[in-house]
Parts: sequence; C-alpha cells; structure tokens
Amino acid sequence: LIAVSDLSEFFNTDIGDNIIAGVKAASYHYQPNEKLCKLLQIDSIDQYINVGSIIMNLKAIREQNLGEIMCKAAEQKYPSQDQDVLNKVCYNKIKLLPLRYNLMTKYESLHNKNLPEFKMISGVYGVEQIEDALRNPVIIHYAGPEKPWDSHNIILSEIWWKYAKKSSYYQDIVIASYDKKFKKLEHELSKQISDINLLLMLNTLKRKRFFYRILSVISFGKYHKKITNKLKHLNESISREHLIYRKFA
Repeated sequence: LIAVSDLSEFFNTDIGDNIIAGVKAASYHYQPNEKLCKLLQIDSIDQYINVGSIIMNLKAIREQNLGEIMCKAAEQKYPSQDQDVLNKVCYNKIKLLPLRYNLMTKYESLHNKNLPEFKMISGVYGVEQIEDALRNPVIIHYAGPEKPWDSHNIILSEIWWKYAKKSSYYQDIVIASYDKKFKKLEHELSKQISDINLLLMLNTLKRKRFFYRILSVISFGKYHKKITNKLKHLNESISREHLIYRKFA
C-alpha cells in the first residue's frame, strides 16, 4: 500500500454505527456469488469489500465482543481468510467507500476502457468513480500476485518505484528484484535445455528404431527375433519419452 494523498479525510470518514468501511472487491461483484454467500452464511454479496484498506469501529468491536467472534470464524479457514471473516462477521454493518481509498492495481482494465473487463468493473464502481480514483488516488493497493518490484508492467508501478528510490533500502530492493528475475530466467533456460535434451534423445531413439526396422525386414531366424525384441523395447522407450515431454512441455 502507498498513501499518495492526505489520509485525514479517509481517517475522519463518518461510518455511523457500522463496524467497518471499505471499497468493494470488484471481482466478487461481477455476478451473483451464491456459493460464497452460502459458505459465509450471508444473504448477499452486495456489501463485500476488499480489506486491504479499511476503517474499523474499534469501540463497537470491543463492546460487541466481535474480536472473539472473528477469531472463532477464522477457524473455518475460509478461502480469502481475514477478508471473508470480516465480511461475514460485519455483514449488514459495512459502509462502502469510494474507489480512491483503495485503488487496486490488479484490475488492469481500470486503465483501459477498451478491455472487455472494463464493462464489468465499471458496473461495480461506475465510470465517474473510476476516473476520480485514477485522477485523485488516496491509497494505492498493489493487490494480486504481480507486484511492482517484480514487474514494471502493472499499473501505477512507477509510483511505487518513485517512493522506493527515496528509501534507504533502495539498493537492496533493486538487487533483490533483479536476483529474482535472473533466477526466473535461469529456471526458464534450464527447462528449455531439458526440453532440447529430451528432443535429442527422442531423435536418437527414432534413428535407432529406423535402423532396426530395416534389419527386421532383412533378418531371419534367431537374429530376426532378437531384432524384433530390440524394436519393441525402442518403441516402448519412445512412447515413454513422449509422455514425459508432453507432461512437462
């Protein structure tokens, strides 16, 4: 998370008698999610939020002993862990906030109206709210598996690097980032070399098979039987290597 604007407006948001406040987790709202509703025992997914950036009514949580209830719910090991727990326990006591308070970079379509997903995500937040969040973000949330220190392709990665450069850990961050990239490249090269070796082995076996097929035609007697057995073993080896190649290709 990076706070790129004054947090006082976010901090001072009046959430009334609600327990938590946050921004909708868009992907949960693309279509009715009856399976998750049944799992969490809630009536609707309409209030479901991403909990990466939230406001909590700690006074109400203490008074209603919700901390203990949340810990008990966490024992269920829900798919989205703490996010599912908070949405379940606080259901009907959740205030929805504008996207600018939790601008999630995993939704690439936010930046590109031409992508098919934009229609779905704009159906969740509305075009006006999306445009406002991109113009005036308060909190940028680098959610999802791709992170700015691993990839420069994700949206708003340049802002993360802008602040990383100001950090005393900048050199360590750069070294760790390139080290990870080199290891990934090394793994990919190793796989390609393995594939090449496997293909070379298959090619060698096929050449041998071709040779023994010719011998099987011109041989007879005990020698023919020996050649036929050898040909059988070669066919089995080629089939086995083909299976290995298809499995790891």
